[in-house]
Amino acid sequence: QTRKLRTDLILLRKLFGQALFLCAFLLTVEGQKISLQYYNVADGLANSTITSIYQDRKGFIWFGTWEGLSRFDGYGFVNYGVREGLGHPMVNDVAEDREGRFWVATNGGGVSLLVTGEMPEELRRKAKGKFVSFRLADSQESNQVNK
Repeated sequence: QTRKLRTDLILLRKLFGQALFLCAFLLTVEGQKISLQYYNVADGLANSTITSIYQDRKGFIWFGTWEGLSRFDGYGFVNYGVREGLGHPMVNDVAEDREGRFWVATNGGGVSLLVTGEMPEELRRKAKGKFVSFRLADSQESNQVNK
C-alpha cells in the first residue's frame, strides 16, 4: 500500500513537472508572435514588385523595386527614381559601404550612389539630382548590375 502510494506520488510529481514545463513553453511561444504589416503602392511604396530589401545602419529599411528605390522609416516612404537622378528605374540591389555611403545596383543605369551632405564637394557636383551614376558603357545591357 505504501509502495503504491509512493509510486503514485512520484508519477504525480512527474506529470506536474511536465505540465509546468508545457505551460512555460506555451507562454514563451505565445510571447514570440511576429506581427507582419503589408505595404503597397497605396501606402507610398514606389512599386509593388520588390527586388531587394536592406536595413541601413540608421535603421531605415530600403526597398528596391521595378520603379525605383523606397526608404521606409517605420511610418512612411520616401521614393527615389529617375527624376531624382537614379540611373535606371529598376533597382536590382542596394548596399551600404563602410563609410555609410548608399549604393544602388540598377538594371541598365550602372551603379548609383546616393549623395549626402557628408560627401566631398567634387562628388556632389557630379550628381544629377540626389545620385551620381557610374556606367560601364553606353548600352543599357552593359550597365545591368545585379549585386
